Amino acid sequence: MKNYSFFPHSDGVDIFTEQSSVKMRFLFQPIYQPKTNATVYYEVLSQVESQSGDQYSSEDFFANIDNEFIKLLSICQLNYVANLEALAAPVSINIPLSTLLDAHFIQQLVDFSCLPYAIEITMIDTNCESSLLQKHIKQLKEAGIMIWLDDYHRDLAEANDTLGVIPWDFIKIDKTFLHHYQDIDSLRALAFTLSPFAEMGLIFEGIETSFENDLIAGVKALAQGYYFSFPKRWDDIENKTQKSSNEKLIQNQTHHTQWDITLQQAEHDETQSHCFH
Repeated sequence: MKNYSFFPHSDGVDIFTEQSSVKMRFLFQPIYQPKTNATVYYEVLSQVESQSGDQYSSEDFFANIDNEFIKLLSICQLNYVANLEALAAPVSINIPLSTLLDAHFIQQLVDFSCLPYAIEITMIDTNCESSLLQKHIKQLKEAGIMIWLDDYHRDLAEANDTLGVIPWDFIKIDKTFLHHYQDIDSLRALAFTLSPFAEMGLIFEGIETSFENDLIAGVKALAQGYYFSFPKRWDDIENKTQKSSNEKLIQNQTHHTQWDITLQQAEHDETQSHCFH
């Protein structure tokens, strides 16, 4: 087992091993309601950089790390979220299913149950019918932690084997689905098929156009993708939210000022009217 050292910084964590070090910058991508554009959740993602600032491919990086690294990273992500001044919506973090066999890790996850968050299972790499796994999933669910299936594709036998075995709250549909099926009947058929296995519904990934957004709105599912927002630093999201709030406040103040002027004018007109009587 490798030894890792994690040191928090303003955007994420620095991670050191005996051979190398990387900077993990935490980014947040909204999962939203396509009819209203309201953000319902944020997925926490990691941008991987060298200490000199060069970016790595996240897919390549995470394909070559072990579960111990992922477990430590997920706890760092939850720590980071716990220290945010204002969490606008629940978050989700990504881990493979096999990490849930670790009783110590389960307890660490439960210790963060004061946070509203979900676990996205990115890889089905262990027997989903394992009694130990089922016990730990029950423990997480009882603590109020949601369990989602990530990147579902109907041709993935491992994912299909979990349906009805793991009590998924949401099932996230892999972005490749919309590359092949862009009609409302296909989406409704998929939603009908999966609805018994996803207590809270479906989340479609890879939304990149207004047409796709409207399709998802037609099946009453949630959505995620570049159409709505790229992954962003929390400070950027918070600043945008604050700017939007300030603009609404200014609009409200302007509205009230106009209302006050109208009210004053009405009172003046009424006084003048009494004078003529």
